[in-house]
Amino acid sequence: MSGKLLTLCCTLAFAGFVLPVDTLAGCKGCDQIKASGEGFCDHCNAGSIFGVKLKNRAVYDLLAGDSAKFEKAQHSKCAGCASAAKNNGQCRHCNVFVADGKVFKTAAAQAIAKGTPVTAEMKTRMASCKSCTSQLAHDGYCTGCSVGFVANRMFKNKTDYDAAQKAHALVAHVAKDASPCKGCLKAQLSNSSCAHCNVSFIDGKPVKG
Repeated sequence: MSGKLLTLCCTLAFAGFVLPVDTLAGCKGCDQIKASGEGFCDHCNAGSIFGVKLKNRAVYDLLAGDSAKFEKAQHSKCAGCASAAKNNGQCRHCNVFVADGKVFKTAAAQAIAKGTPVTAEMKTRMASCKSCTSQLAHDGYCTGCSVGFVANRMFKNKTDYDAAQKAHALVAHVAKDASPCKGCLKAQLSNSSCAHCNVSFIDGKPVKG
């Protein structure tokens, strides 16, 4: 990309025009996101996680996992955190969620992260099953093999697959219509309440009472 075009794109980004993750070819931050599959480029105000493109840093931070915190949770004096780290669970006292060797801030992120990332080797092994190959491409469920796929992750438990499907739809919804309140964002992604705004959420939508 030429220097003039890069400058123009960056100017548009800072002016409030949201650019997709792959807009700035040659932007190191965006290139890293494209290579790893997730991340957020503050320079371009764009990111991606779980296959969902984002334009809000706060949403990304609520979805991204932290492996360093997982190690701390394993040896935590908090029984809830230690148990969550051992069982891919939740510590209600500290309001954290654990999956895939990482600590997450929201239940939606945990639900998706419980799946096993599909590697090239796994795709090769699945090639003999046409249903699995098709379901992987469409986030579906192969009844013959009893495995489901969401965001390029495999779920061997139908309950976990259904939860991941629901969580992924919620993440996509929040990514498109993010609240300016961080408390509401977290509540939307965890079916909880925002004390600041005094509002509760179910499936990303505010509820009465």
